[in-house]
Amino acid sequence: MDHQKFIQLLDLFEQNEEILISDAVDRLGITEQALISRIDYLNNIDRLLGYSDDDKVYLLKALDVFRPKHVQDCLLPNVRERIAQVDYFVSLSSTNDHAKKEDFQTSKALLCLAEHQSGGRGRRGKRWVSPFAKNIYLSLAYRCHIPMQQLGLVSLVVGLALADAVSQMGVSGVRVKWPNDIYFDDHKLAGILIETKNVTPHYADLIIGVGLNVYMDEEEAQDIEQAWVALNNITTVTSRSQLVAQLLNMLIPYLQQFEDHAFQSFEHKWAIYDYLYGQKVHVHGINNVLEGVASGVNEKGELLLLVGENLLAVNAGEVSVCLSQGET
Repeated sequence: MDHQKFIQLLDLFEQNEEILISDAVDRLGITEQALISRIDYLNNIDRLLGYSDDDKVYLLKALDVFRPKHVQDCLLPNVRERIAQVDYFVSLSSTNDHAKKEDFQTSKALLCLAEHQSGGRGRRGKRWVSPFAKNIYLSLAYRCHIPMQQLGLVSLVVGLALADAVSQMGVSGVRVKWPNDIYFDDHKLAGILIETKNVTPHYADLIIGVGLNVYMDEEEAQDIEQAWVALNNITTVTSRSQLVAQLLNMLIPYLQQFEDHAFQSFEHKWAIYDYLYGQKVHVHGINNVLEGVASGVNEKGELLLLVGENLLAVNAGEVSVCLSQGET
């Protein structure tokens, strides 16, 4: 499916709140039936376009759709060189699932962007709410040259990159909640989902999924069962395309730094951004619940939990963490 044709339709409304159906047909060079088909497709995703009694079609809500070329234009030269391909979709089931199907290259990454996900998911299969053109849903297929035992650190490095990117937008108080969430003022701002396609002793083919709340409102988030915040509530957002570039301009160099210098080069940042450090937490395992004080992470990316006088290491793949005070 040519997803760009739907963006061409939405582009008609950049300068006009409404347009005659006959004018839209002429400007797009398609039949009226084809136009209606495109409108129906978009409205099946979200209620975006409406019809008036005087044969006009109009936009029902303001939209900031992705511009893949603008994303690439805003990338730093060294980052742009590392991305071999940008796949863009109006809607798909999951950006991670799409990226996982693609072939990996030794030194190049693949970027997948979507306006909407019908089957977006977070860690442990939890549903990720994905309203149309409101947030960032992206996946990066990236071959990371690290030893197998460092895989648990990837989500922490990605989290630090996102936190630094948001902080550089003038937002203070952003934190990384182990193992894969970005928080602001005790509200979730973003989530990370790391999956692997191929793991060897010397490298791993990673699918790095990022979901970042940008413009989402209360109605769109009514199914979310935890405190959340959108980026436009705490800072000015110029465009989602520029924001994607800002994230990638931080993320890819951080991944390269991780490959070259391991996690030791990020330990000072983790100490700054660690949301849980020093707090009393509950760790919910499959068959038990541990209560202790979060005490940083170890060289494998495991949470260190002080339980009484014992310092335990908790694996991110087996547990979830809730703050004891007003659990999050």
